[in-house]
Amino acid sequence: MAALGLCLVGAATPEPPAASPQPGAMPLPQPAATPQQSTAQPQPAPPSVMPPEPSADSPEQFDSRRFVRHLSGTETCLVCHGNYNPEVLDAAGKVRSLWIDSRLFLQSSHARLGCKACHKNIDKFGHQGEGIAAGTIDCAPCHTAEQKSTPAQRAAHQQQMETRSGYDMTQTIAISACIGCHEKEYEQYKRSVHGQSMQTHGVEGVPFCINCHGMHYILPSDDPRSATNPLNVPSTCLNCHAQADVKLRAGLTLSVAESYESSFHGKRSELGYQSVAVCTTCHGSHEIYAPSDPRSMVNRARVAQTCGECHEGAQLNFAAAFTHKTVSPKEQLGLYILQQIYSWVIFLLIAQFALFALLDIYRNYRMRKAVRELHAAQAAAGVEDTTAPARRVYERFNLHHRIQHFFMAFPFTMLVVTGWPLRFPELPVSKLMSSWVGGPIVIGIMHRTFGVTLILVSLYHIGYLLLKFARGKRSVAMLPSWRDAQEALGDVLFWLGLRKRRMDFGRYNWIEKVEYYAVVWGTAVMILSGLVIWVPTVAARFLPSWAIPASVIVHGYEALLAGLAIFLWHFYWVHLHPSVYPMSSVWLTGKLTEAEMEHHHPRELERLREAQAAATEEEQP
Repeated sequence: MAALGLCLVGAATPEPPAASPQPGAMPLPQPAATPQQSTAQPQPAPPSVMPPEPSADSPEQFDSRRFVRHLSGTETCLVCHGNYNPEVLDAAGKVRSLWIDSRLFLQSSHARLGCKACHKNIDKFGHQGEGIAAGTIDCAPCHTAEQKSTPAQRAAHQQQMETRSGYDMTQTIAISACIGCHEKEYEQYKRSVHGQSMQTHGVEGVPFCINCHGMHYILPSDDPRSATNPLNVPSTCLNCHAQADVKLRAGLTLSVAESYESSFHGKRSELGYQSVAVCTTCHGSHEIYAPSDPRSMVNRARVAQTCGECHEGAQLNFAAAFTHKTVSPKEQLGLYILQQIYSWVIFLLIAQFALFALLDIYRNYRMRKAVRELHAAQAAAGVEDTTAPARRVYERFNLHHRIQHFFMAFPFTMLVVTGWPLRFPELPVSKLMSSWVGGPIVIGIMHRTFGVTLILVSLYHIGYLLLKFARGKRSVAMLPSWRDAQEALGDVLFWLGLRKRRMDFGRYNWIEKVEYYAVVWGTAVMILSGLVIWVPTVAARFLPSWAIPASVIVHGYEALLAGLAIFLWHFYWVHLHPSVYPMSSVWLTGKLTEAEMEHHHPRELERLREAQAAATEEEQP
């Protein structure tokens, strides 16, 4: 029991780690295999802390006192605790490991102090079996005020200490050791919700120093392995706040973990963005108060100021947009309905696109098979194919159209590429993509840059259309019409085998019109929602607070829908369709052959021929 308290270990029979602990996790000491447990040799330790082997001339045990003179206090302790696996039984009868990872400890903030800075009553090497009891711990250096208590009070306190569990004992001793140097932080902690809870309910289940900072492996906050490093703070806090019993006892929302992980801040933190807000940014560290407390950083009277530390000009309406509520029917019904609508629309549209593509592939396979059989029959009958290849080409898109297409397609593609890690940061591929371009800050800058490019291209296209209209060049070919619905129905009948051939399309078929107006709609939605996300403090001055989380939902789902529609639907018709595979070159050259026009746009080809014939007649005398 006492050895447990002295070494501040609370894990039952762990095993020593093969490598350093993961960032954000509080490292637990792990035991090495003992000779009784395994025939494997113990892990070798640094030569400076290994005891000398007994010689043949001196088979008895080495003189520990003589050996200790060659070692510092910390190295003396690590001879056993860093190389072997000392174990003790606590008051509950559980086996506790006293093993310490010397590599991590020697890198910790307290390595310069040494073991005896906290374990003051251990002054002998080889102290096994000496009956070190809890009563031998000197609390006076830290608990000066308590020394004025009566003998009866001290006796009662001693009895309470001896009957506590091993976990409680570890907490009590840890606090006593910490406040000897960190008195200011302890005073702040006592005033906090955590300190008040400890005074009211006792130490069981209440976080204190070692829960957040670790025990023997306390590292500076700027160390990526530190539990208090900004990137590791969420996981450190969630060690307690993700537990349902802790949340219920503290009166916290049950979705505190999920709400942060799915939030703007949580996603950026997951991606490795150091400057994003984490738990301590908004709630504080040692001085954490309930939101109803006027001293709390998230109290209604102070929350705007807290947000303003990162978001200049933040107001209360802006702060109200960021809560620990999840998008669910119970907590945020409106946002939940919006999310469900988008989810179902995406599912139904993509399922429809996939079905149409599969049916089209099947029908093209049947038609090509029939053509091959016809040619084989003609060859067998000795009938020569006299069909001459059509060499004439027609301009479908001029240079101006192709430039507009490029400057729309390129930023769109880059927005998808840079937006993917921001939307799904938990995926390994997202972290890989982020590292390729220089990290989350760079990828955020790239995303906004391509977003501005898309805005400029959209404005240019609108100006282009207005200029054409002003010059009297009014084209109605892209406007929706009743014939588009007839063509769509005809295609469905064709794919189902109820029609022998597709409809005769004009300059633009119904699929191309759907894609064009989808781009118009999607671009407008993406730009508006993106601007709200980009400058939320400005948006919060004119919009209700729910508009910010709604914009995040719309932006993410609209981007997902647009990406799937382009790469699954548009790419199929212009690059992967059997009639154009591996790619239609019209987006590069702007031209189609007469055969391609006959196949894809027969009504447009007929119109061009009639116009050419009319022009020829006018030229004749």
